[in-house]
Amino acid sequence: MDSFKPLFDTMTPSPPASLSRPNNERRRPRRFTIGALAWCFACAIIAACARGGGVGGNGETEPGATSPPEAASGAGGSGHAGGAGFGSSSTGGSAPTEAVAFVSGTVLAPEGTIPISGALVYATQKEVSPIPQVVFCDRCVELPASAAYTFSAADGTFSLGIPATGDWTIVTQKGAFRRLQAVSVTQSMDQHLDDAATTLPAKRNPATGDEIPKMAVATVEVGTWDNISNSLAKLGLGTVDGFGDLKPGSENFDVYGPKSTHGEAATLLNDYQVLSQYHIVFFPCAVDWPDGYLTDPKVLANLRDFMRAGGRIYATDYSYDILKRAFEEPISWLHDTGSFGAAETSEYDAPATVIDQDMAAWLAAQGVSSFTLESNFTVVDAVQSYQAPDEDGKTITMNPKVWVNAAVPGEGDRPATISYQYGCGRALFSTYHTEPWGLDQAMPQELALLYTILEVGVCLGELPPPK
Repeated sequence: MDSFKPLFDTMTPSPPASLSRPNNERRRPRRFTIGALAWCFACAIIAACARGGGVGGNGETEPGATSPPEAASGAGGSGHAGGAGFGSSSTGGSAPTEAVAFVSGTVLAPEGTIPISGALVYATQKEVSPIPQVVFCDRCVELPASAAYTFSAADGTFSLGIPATGDWTIVTQKGAFRRLQAVSVTQSMDQHLDDAATTLPAKRNPATGDEIPKMAVATVEVGTWDNISNSLAKLGLGTVDGFGDLKPGSENFDVYGPKSTHGEAATLLNDYQVLSQYHIVFFPCAVDWPDGYLTDPKVLANLRDFMRAGGRIYATDYSYDILKRAFEEPISWLHDTGSFGAAETSEYDAPATVIDQDMAAWLAAQGVSSFTLESNFTVVDAVQSYQAPDEDGKTITMNPKVWVNAAVPGEGDRPATISYQYGCGRALFSTYHTEPWGLDQAMPQELALLYTILEVGVCLGELPPPK
């Protein structure tokens, strides 16, 4: 299966009676902010993001040993769910029966305050391999018998039993975010690690073992809507000014577009050598800039090859044409006629229903039973089974993963947040923006972005218990 279909365009200030609009009407989207209930939803997403954290590839080698790129990895998360590579959660941990000591702590997002649930925390006395700095197939493999491991709770806390005294490395990881902390274990020790020891890193530092995914953001206009670069900065991957805008040069990711030293956004579509340098590529909402490129079979092949090799693609609302043209089958959009932008709608709000049970449980624990998704700009008609290569290259039937439904006015329940697998990679689509305007702190749907970064980055497969 090498066909799948499109994603990008416009918005109007208020919801019309009908969500459809003439295909030739292309107006710029407006900015928006998020309400308190949406904030609770975003926090829930953040805490649910680290559900199940496996180790990707051979996360460890004996000192002095080497691993091929496909074996050396960051770390994982949940494994396959209905063929989509998401959603299954491992529970419990591996506190040794004869633990001689315990370490505890709290796993936090790079900005230092958001707790991360389900992050994998384990102890090892082996060397931890670096993550390849190009796209690669990240497979979950079993931890070695010597590895004591656990997963962080909904509030980010964990307690890990250590089986022997001596020098150990505590590994905290989610997706390609990984932090290492050396600990000297003594008999009956019960040590609480400082937050800095288990906060996911904001930048890569090979000297300390800190790892983050290599990320690229496609931009077409500076200072316009859905600036994911600003959102990433607010989440700790850069700094922002008092208006919530990224301070150029502070970012720990690459930006493509106007005034960028990396090149135009189209480079990420046209040049596979450039595209394959990254683990995750973001295509935020924009108008019709990609349309002409998406008629080129080479561009569509580049996107498929990137996903097949292990790349992650994130797209929002009007950018749906990118996913639709390259990957036609998993998602269909309401009012799509096959023309670019045909499925774009005016802005609408919609009550949400959480489909993922782990996410729903986390919300319930926070006292949130209902909320509204604000400022959506496309409507997903349906998701369906599709034929695609799995991580071994075998064509199989897979199913997309729906995380959240939206009760769309006049249309009923529709998927609002969806992910699916293709080869070793994954795509994630949302019908709503992530970035508000003129705010120097992360807002709810920006926080949800952190969740998507972590979730699309988890390794492929289930994490078996250590043997």
